[in-house]
Amino acid sequence: MNGKLGALVWMNRICGFATQKMQRLLAIAGDADIRRQFPSLYARVAQMMGSDTAGLMMQTCTDEELLNREFDLLARAGIRTISYADEEYPALLKEIPLPPLLLYCKGDISLMQTRCIGIVGSRDPSRYGLEVTELFSKTLAKCGLTIVSGLARGIDSTAHRAALEAGGKTIAVLGCGIDKIYPADNAPLYKKIEKDGLLISEYGPGVPASNFQFPERNRIISGLSEGVLVTEAGQKSGSLHTANNAVDQGRDLYVVPCNITSSRGFGSNMLIKKMPHCAVFSPDDVAERLGIHGYKEPVSAMQLDFIEEKLVAGLGYAELNFEQLLELTGLGASELNATLTKLELFGIIKKLDNNYYGV
Repeated sequence: MNGKLGALVWMNRICGFATQKMQRLLAIAGDADIRRQFPSLYARVAQMMGSDTAGLMMQTCTDEELLNREFDLLARAGIRTISYADEEYPALLKEIPLPPLLLYCKGDISLMQTRCIGIVGSRDPSRYGLEVTELFSKTLAKCGLTIVSGLARGIDSTAHRAALEAGGKTIAVLGCGIDKIYPADNAPLYKKIEKDGLLISEYGPGVPASNFQFPERNRIISGLSEGVLVTEAGQKSGSLHTANNAVDQGRDLYVVPCNITSSRGFGSNMLIKKMPHCAVFSPDDVAERLGIHGYKEPVSAMQLDFIEEKLVAGLGYAELNFEQLLELTGLGASELNATLTKLELFGIIKKLDNNYYGV
């Protein structure tokens, strides 16, 4: 059994330690194998961590059978453990303050060696936020970037799905044990990412989701990524924490402007107000800042006539309903229906709820 890896799994899984506590324990042990040296370290650990924790560690530090069973369970569940010292550990993640010492992984671990971009935002986004996320995620995935997010509802889930739908790759960083699906309704997406992407967590199997773990998770999303894109964030969105991590870690930050009257985009707009240079208006803006050139989304070769151009131009300023479009174009109902159907088929406009249309 690898001594260093065994010690990390022992601390993380059996004793439930977070990275910061693990680092403090390893500092006490120095270069020695902390499991082998633990009896001589007991008094210092008891003083630092408490007698209950130190006692549990004393009971398990030499139990090779217990540790072997743990590794066997991980292997049978298809879970890989990557330590800070392994070649597979992502180089960018090593640069951040307090990098996770151990990663539990399910899926394609080679994705941690690819160029990654984080995409984050609100758990309760607007339709605009979802559409912007889908557009940016699909386009950037087609550029060859791996999309990193947190498998939460809303923006995170949309970013993962869009990347996979575009034939790209995605990494989901969990704020709970690697075997836990949170939220539960993301089970199909979890399975899809396990098959075609990568799931990672610094928490071992069985660890339930907890509020304090999500901010810890966020530092890994930004740490894996060359840059972080915020597509829509409210005033108290957890994605603002990820954005701050990105800035602190020296990563690029990109923010899509939002409607100034929408509370769902308040956080995004405040980021732009503080850092105007972070505003982006298309996926090409992000790609160019990352040094990716030559990729453009295919543009329809359809030639618009005068009425069609007038209709598209009108929808470029606002979402309009069918009656408003009748007045704008001067067409009859049947003619307008045919024109709208044609533009929908070409992907130029989209029908919305309540008989409204938008570009």
